[in-house]
Amino acid sequence: MDSKWNYEKLERMTQEGNKYTKVKLDYITLAKYYEQIVLITRKNGEVIPLLFDDVRLAYNGNPLDDMNLPEIPEEFIEQYNQLENNRKVMHIKHFSRDISHEAWFDFISNEVLDFIEKYPQFKKIVKQ
Repeated sequence: MDSKWNYEKLERMTQEGNKYTKVKLDYITLAKYYEQIVLITRKNGEVIPLLFDDVRLAYNGNPLDDMNLPEIPEEFIEQYNQLENNRKVMHIKHFSRDISHEAWFDFISNEVLDFIEKYPQFKKIVKQ
């Protein structure tokens, strides 16, 4: 999986960053831990922060296709579906201009901050 990452692109993404969010990501570090993040979130019935999905742009193919993804445990299905639904509602509100751009970027930034609070072992993903 490592050889499919475009490290030059990851470096550019890290340097350029997202100008609108309050968190800045280290995409090289994110790529390093991406599989672990996917596995732990699925195991716990959680969704990956939307900002983390940007790392896929620097992968040759879809990284999920190269992973052995476990099923979401039955006891977490409802929680997972609720998290997905909340995100879809925010997407719809954003694209229909029901919320401001600032509210949208706060939402996706807070997903990252909440994730790091829950999984501090991945805190290096957020640039200081």
